[in-house]
Amino acid sequence: MSRRAKIFLLAAAAVAAALLIYRVRGVLMPFYLGIAVAYLCHPLVKLFESKKVPRGTAILLVYAMFAVFAVLLAYAVLPSLNRELDQILALLPEQTRRLEGLTGNALQGLERLWLPRMVQQAVELALRRAEDLLGRFAARIAELLLSFVSHLFSLALAPFLAYYLLKDLGAIQRAAVAWMPGSVREDVLDLGRRVSAVISAYVRGQLIVSAIVGALVAAGLSL
Repeated sequence: MSRRAKIFLLAAAAVAAALLIYRVRGVLMPFYLGIAVAYLCHPLVKLFESKKVPRGTAILLVYAMFAVFAVLLAYAVLPSLNRELDQILALLPEQTRRLEGLTGNALQGLERLWLPRMVQQAVELALRRAEDLLGRFAARIAELLLSFVSHLFSLALAPFLAYYLLKDLGAIQRAAVAWMPGSVREDVLDLGRRVSAVISAYVRGQLIVSAIVGALVAAGLSL
């Protein structure tokens, strides 16, 4: 079998495995999150290791840094978020009733005006959609809260899985390399390094953009 054929078979096997994983993504959600956490933490773990810190200790130090950041973020954001959600949930019923009244008054006013039937239908449709949008907004908030609660188990399990992935990453990489045919090993490794570099750059770019947008929005709202 030629080298190109072997690469094609490996690519086809990888695509088939990706499709299978996608089909059972609901069951494997904790593992996906664990892999994502491990991927994000790996550069910091390597940085601590370069300072002669044992790998297990380095992982725990990175977790401690993220835990402190999460606690500070929650302390700064959650009280305000809780107040805003309470206000939204308290105001939604009244605003819905007001919108229904405005819609009814607007429709009655349209009936008294001489407007083309097409214009009246367009205005009626816009008013109905605005009313429906408010109801969907309330339902969406409840759906997001329920979704967050339902994924708490996956969120709690992900750091434990990520710890063992980071701890045994060297053994996992050696096993994966040993499984590859020798004729395509270097090509696959080079492709993996290129893909990892692109993904790392993309993630860093998104984090930088998110930080800039968040800072600008916070400054604008404060002003």
